[in-house]
Amino acid sequence: MHWRILFGFLFTRVKSPLSHPTFFLYFVGAVIGAGSLGLWVTLISQKLRGAWDLSQTINALYTYFPAVAFVSALELNLIHNLPRSVRVLSFVACGVIGSLAVLCGFLSPHTSALWLGIGGSVAAVALWWFANAENENLRDTAPQNAVGGDPHAKPAGSNSEFKL
Repeated sequence: MHWRILFGFLFTRVKSPLSHPTFFLYFVGAVIGAGSLGLWVTLISQKLRGAWDLSQTINALYTYFPAVAFVSALELNLIHNLPRSVRVLSFVACGVIGSLAVLCGFLSPHTSALWLGIGGSVAAVALWWFANAENENLRDTAPQNAVGGDPHAKPAGSNSEFKL
């Protein structure tokens, strides 16, 4: 039963944001785009120079993903009535992701550090997704709710009491 609660929570958190373009655009634009600006600058500058420095790319990666992961875990733990197993999972994820960051630092500039950094980044943005899936600021409302109902429906009541 407890596993079902945990996996049900995670499944709902994966699925529910998919119907909200605002959530997805914020995720791509802010979390992936602007959030990893240091990585983008590193990659673009290396491309423009024509010189690939693996250690710079790894440094940019392992400074990005722990920040996203830790902020996401804290945000996840601020949710009211969160199942205890999800709280523990967020702390375990932070420990694993933090360990990946330290390991990347020790293994840099080896290619294995790059792959660990990519894996840590995927895990961090997944944790962000779970933490923000129910964020009301990133959800879209149905257009008819925003204007008070179906704009094509006949208004309730009558105008029989008025002289037109």
